[in-house]
Amino acid sequence: MNRLYALIWVVVLVMPAFGQGLWVDGQHPGMNTNPRICQLEDWLRQHGDGVEFYQSNDVVYDDEITYRWKAFYDVLAPIHRMLLTAGRANNLNDEEVQQTYLKIDSVHAATRRQLDEVLDTIRTAFGCLGREAKESYLYEYHKDGADTINYSIAFRNRKGILDYSRFGHAMQFWVPREVASFSYVSRKEDIWYPSNPDTKLKRVLVDHRTYGNYSHVYDEPRGIADDELRPFDIAAFEAHIQPALETLKAVKGAKAWPVYWEHDEDYEAGIRYDDPLLWKSQPLHEKHAGLTTGTHYFVPARYEAEIATLRHQLDSLALDYVNRHREQPYNYTFIPATMVLDSGGHIFNIYGQPFSGDIVEGPSFNGSNSYNLRCYRDDDGFHVLSVTTAGDLWIPKGWQKMKRWVNGKATYRRL
Repeated sequence: MNRLYALIWVVVLVMPAFGQGLWVDGQHPGMNTNPRICQLEDWLRQHGDGVEFYQSNDVVYDDEITYRWKAFYDVLAPIHRMLLTAGRANNLNDEEVQQTYLKIDSVHAATRRQLDEVLDTIRTAFGCLGREAKESYLYEYHKDGADTINYSIAFRNRKGILDYSRFGHAMQFWVPREVASFSYVSRKEDIWYPSNPDTKLKRVLVDHRTYGNYSHVYDEPRGIADDELRPFDIAAFEAHIQPALETLKAVKGAKAWPVYWEHDEDYEAGIRYDDPLLWKSQPLHEKHAGLTTGTHYFVPARYEAEIATLRHQLDSLALDYVNRHREQPYNYTFIPATMVLDSGGHIFNIYGQPFSGDIVEGPSFNGSNSYNLRCYRDDDGFHVLSVTTAGDLWIPKGWQKMKRWVNGKATYRRL
């Protein structure tokens, strides 16, 4: 039995996540799309794959609203995430090590069946969708424990054009208004894990790695003339989400603090493990001044039910606002779990991948300030940032306890 493989799936199943399973107002976002795809994505969301949803109105580069769904899993990522954030492999005592192995044994058969069910469901869905599509490409190869699956389907094309590219046994459609794809690779690899020989967990030769990626993109005309486009209305948006913020402030132990982060153009900083930044909105080689102000809201970790409700309210109100205002640029993101800030100040999503944590971004347009509504969680609790930026947004590490940050110099709140 490959104990590591099973352990990874244990972590996936039991990983705590505020807001897990949310779907805005109980509805599948972007209901104008193919009903069979909606059913597939609802099923994936309920079976642990964490479908993420993005909606974008980029008024600079195109004239359409773009909707994107995706689900990604790498069977090694959750175990990397667990060990990175908690140093768990080094902290286990002998009894906990044995308990971990017992958990692995008890769920191995169940997790294998679950994975097979996911693949069978996707195969069936894409087989049916292929018959409804403008064009489809379905490829599978299985030999000696190595599996490769590549599906791509295009439903509608723009102005009679259907452009695509081939990459080995994969097909990428570039131009259609709606395209869905799924790629899956399971293969033998010689990977030693954990890489630290001092860990109490045994060093295991991983000989089976599984990687899967689901993507679905749909776009539709914005329906707004260029001269009707306006900058993102920060005041109107904050007023729209005010009911959720008032609910947040009513929770016992909740607090709110002002945000003040400032940096000059000549201040040097990048994003490395020893740098003072958590996140930077521009490429590392670009230097811009920036001033970010706003409000930091906080709810203690013990109020999990209230936190889930608040997250749902923020998602719902944010999506409602952007759907009402196609004249404003925005990027809306729905993820199935609030971003985690680990002890090193790094941000990860439920797959252990770096991620910024936005619910809504109102980018700068025609010289306007930009806006970000972000949610994070850490050991202390649930954090919400509602901030406006003139220039380049930089988020300093340890901002949760900061009163002020100017060119790398932080002033902290009194506890």
